[in-house]
Amino acid sequence: MKDHLYIGSVPCSEECAQIGCDNYFKLSQIEGIVFIEQLIITFGVPPLDTYFNNKRNHHDFGVYYEVVVYFESENEASVDYAYNVEGNMPEDWDTIAHIRLKELGYKL
Repeated sequence: MKDHLYIGSVPCSEECAQIGCDNYFKLSQIEGIVFIEQLIITFGVPPLDTYFNNKRNHHDFGVYYEVVVYFESENEASVDYAYNVEGNMPEDWDTIAHIRLKELGYKL
């Protein structure tokens, strides 16, 4: 059965775009793309039936986006990968992520 875990918008010690700020949609999309890239570099390519997405969510103040890892609950490798990501989140953007953020025009 397909399941998922919310990972966050950015690495845990980093600031993220806030709902209502100028260009929130664009900034949150860039954050999601780069964060997913960093997670794959950090944890390796996800196993079969496992993938990341920048999921749209509703909040009292509007729509926000957060990276989610989807996994197959009956696939041990998929479950292990997802929980490893959740339990070992990067604290900060890495060097490659900083380069990618700049390339994509990210300014918070």
